Amino acid sequence: MPRSILPILCTLALVPVLLWLGGGTEISSGLLRALPSIGLAWLWWLAARGYGHWLLPGSSEMRPVVGVVGLVFLDQCLGRLGLMDLTSAWGLLALGLLGYRRSTTPPNHLRWPQMEWTWVLPLAVLGAAALVPPGWLWDTEFGGYDVLSYHLALPTDWWTLGRMGPLTTNAYSGLPNAAESAFLHLHALSAGNHDVTGLAAQLLCAILMLHTASLLHKQLPAAALVFLMTPWVMVTGSMAYTEAFVLLPAGALLLHLRASQGSEQACCLGLLAGGIALAKPSAALLLALPLAVLYFAEPKRRKIRPVLRSVGIAMLVATPWLLDNMLTVGSPFFPLLTEVFGRGHWTEVQSTNWEAAHTGGGSFSAVWTQWLAYRSFGHWQWSVTPWLVLIGLGMATKSDRVKEHLAVLFGLAVFVLLTHAQSRFLVPMLPLFALIAARPLSRLPQVVVWALLLAPLATFLQQREGQPTAAFGQAALLDGRTSIPDTPPSPMAEVRSLPESAKILGIGVADGWRFPRVARHTVWDQGPFDTLEPKTLMDQGWTHVLVDDTMLKVWDQSAWNLPGRSWPEVQARLAQLQAVRLRDYSGMSLWKLPAPAEVPPANP
Repeated sequence: MPRSILPILCTLALVPVLLWLGGGTEISSGLLRALPSIGLAWLWWLAARGYGHWLLPGSSEMRPVVGVVGLVFLDQCLGRLGLMDLTSAWGLLALGLLGYRRSTTPPNHLRWPQMEWTWVLPLAVLGAAALVPPGWLWDTEFGGYDVLSYHLALPTDWWTLGRMGPLTTNAYSGLPNAAESAFLHLHALSAGNHDVTGLAAQLLCAILMLHTASLLHKQLPAAALVFLMTPWVMVTGSMAYTEAFVLLPAGALLLHLRASQGSEQACCLGLLAGGIALAKPSAALLLALPLAVLYFAEPKRRKIRPVLRSVGIAMLVATPWLLDNMLTVGSPFFPLLTEVFGRGHWTEVQSTNWEAAHTGGGSFSAVWTQWLAYRSFGHWQWSVTPWLVLIGLGMATKSDRVKEHLAVLFGLAVFVLLTHAQSRFLVPMLPLFALIAARPLSRLPQVVVWALLLAPLATFLQQREGQPTAAFGQAALLDGRTSIPDTPPSPMAEVRSLPESAKILGIGVADGWRFPRVARHTVWDQGPFDTLEPKTLMDQGWTHVLVDDTMLKVWDQSAWNLPGRSWPEVQARLAQLQAVRLRDYSGMSLWKLPAPAEVPPANP
């Protein structure tokens, strides 16, 4: 047995231990139920590597990364054309797996991935967290609110509709959604199995994070350690988020710029840049200036033709998104830049609310509160990485000092001025931070390095009052399919228990993962409650209303609620409808609407 497999085996053995320490029960049966998700995530990754072989036949470290972008592009095309079904999903996978088989020489040779002993603990934590069903971790992400209302909800909605594309009830459906198209592919591979898709999406993100660390390790081993010891990697890599689909091409781009002084491989760079933009437009905005500084710092790269070629390839990668938005909404970048290219089905108020919430105007104090000293103990998602970056900048060689300082400063400036300056939105800069922070880390005593590697574990074990894995294997409990005896009912269970004839309207409810029966909308979008008169609502057959009181109040404080949707106004309209409150939950309430015949006539 090759020695390189020992750290891998230790990591795999540590995962069930962490699941048990974190409060998980029925570990063996839970792992068995997770096998289909593990298999689908791994097959998608191998297929992506195969597409890398088709796109870059020669040997290249970029081949797997380009393959991920290529497979996502195909997922986008099939999804937006309404062709993503069980047959096409497996056919797409099979073609990639054929490419992967041809890329291995000899075909039956098994190459064990290289892995350091220092990786064992952070990767085991990442794996254990990725096996916990969506909706439980993490507290800084409000239990995965964005995952439940957007990243996983959209693929299931698209699967039901039969086509990927913009929806009038979810503004985020108009974004490029590279990661979400991959999750749609996984959902199709599982024939729409809810539980399999949720874990498979998280595990795929964890796999992409692992390969990003491997890329950094080939360039600078200490950079991989910085990457893995930063808790944000564990948080975003164990959720069905977009960050993993950003960090992989971003890391590959940075490594290419460091390794090559020429302007070759313009097409490859364009594919990677397009992959970043397709995964997260704000990440492309954040990284544009830092990457430009590093690119043009070399005199041999100061040629306009390769740059234009790269930009053209990047735009080609984004073409499915731009065309779909243009044809469906009439605004190519919707919901972005709506005041420039058109608001589509939005009102001026909706467009203004979105721009106010997603653009800059922040204070440079955010560099301290969101990066250097993020929140408080227990939410130390950046650990000591920012401080190592500052020290590493001071240790840079004369040839690197100016360009690295400019790259970091430009990135931080864009973060503060052009994004809404939330800590997670700085994560795309992590590969650059890791390469810089590697300088001081490589000089620290080994015992200090091992101590720093405990940061992800400490952050993990503090979740859910020391029970981070209590929901392992309990997806049915989280979404209300089963209940715990002698406990108050959950809104998910109550909604599921309503008769099939019930038609449920959500107000302030955006969680489509756990409330598939509820007609829901994001804060940016209008629903029937916003546009219809009370009598019309009941004439259309709405029987129940589920109100997320907590989110309505939060949106009131943020000034994001649309006119007529503040919490007091919603309560007043429910009273006008003579709705009966059936039950109060923790922050939510379920109401019964009278049947049309029960509505008293209006006063003359």
